[in-house]
Amino acid sequence: MARPFKTYYLLLPVAIFICGCKSRNASVDGPKKVAIVVSTLNNTWFVFLAQTAAAQAQQYGYEAKIFDSQNNTALETEHFENALASGYGAILFNPTDAEGSVANVKRAKEAGVPVFCMDREVNTIDGATSQILSDNYSGCVALGKYFVRRMNKKGKYVELLGLVSDNNTWNRSKGFHSVVDNYSGLQMVAQQSAEFDRNKAMDVLESILQAHPDVDAVFAQAVAAGATVTMPIDDMFWGDRYGSVTDPFGHNWGIATRKRVMTQDDLKQLAADWESCGSATDQTV
Repeated sequence: MARPFKTYYLLLPVAIFICGCKSRNASVDGPKKVAIVVSTLNNTWFVFLAQTAAAQAQQYGYEAKIFDSQNNTALETEHFENALASGYGAILFNPTDAEGSVANVKRAKEAGVPVFCMDREVNTIDGATSQILSDNYSGCVALGKYFVRRMNKKGKYVELLGLVSDNNTWNRSKGFHSVVDNYSGLQMVAQQSAEFDRNKAMDVLESILQAHPDVDAVFAQAVAAGATVTMPIDDMFWGDRYGSVTDPFGHNWGIATRKRVMTQDDLKQLAADWESCGSATDQTV
C-alpha cells in the first residue's frame, strides 16, 4: 500500500548523495561514478528501484552501475569491494540483511565513500549517511483493517513472510497482526517465509494448502512484492478450493487443493445447479 510514496521519495536519496559526495568527486580525475547495490533483481520492485535511481543519477551527470546481490550477503560484500576499488564516489544501497550488511556500510564509511540506504535499513546509526525508508507498519495496519472487513471477522488464513532477516518483513507482519489478532474468529494456521520471491511463494503456498485445505485467505508479503490477486481462494463446485493470482509479467497462476472427490454424476448435477443459478440471476437483472 505504500508503493506510491516510495516512487516519490526515491528521488530524495539521489539528491542527498549529490550533496554528500560532490566534494569528493571533484578531487578525483575521471568521470563521476555512483554504484547502485540492490538486494535482488528477481523482483520487479527492486528492478524499478535500481533503474529509477540510476536514471536520476545520470541526470545529475554521474555514471551509474547497478549491482545485483541476489539476496546473498557474500556477493553484496564483493560488490562493495569492487565499488571501493573502482573509485565510485557514492553507493546507493538496498541492503540484503539488516544485520549482515552493517559491515559493508562501515567499510565504505572508513574508505570515505558515503552510503545512502533505500527502502531497507541497516541496524546501526553509525554507518550510512542517510536511510530513506517507508512506513511498512502503518501500511499493514491499514491492510489489516481491510483484511478484517473482507473476512467478516472470521476464518482461517496463512501468512507468507518476506525475508526473515529484513526489518520490513517484521514491520509489515507486526502492523497486520496489531489489528487482526484482536479478532478471535480469525485463526492463523500457518506462517512461513517466501523470501519476497513469487516462485517460492507459489511452492510454499501449495504445500501449506495440502496441509490446510480449508484456508479462507492468504496474507502474502510476496503478493505485495509483485503479484495481484485475481480470484480470492474459495470453494468451487467441482470439489476444489481454488484461487488465482497474476504476476507482474502477466502470467496467471492457479492455486488449488482437492477437498472432495467428485463422481461424474456429482459434477453433472453441480454444473446444472450452477447454470440454473446463473439463469435466475440473469432474469432478475
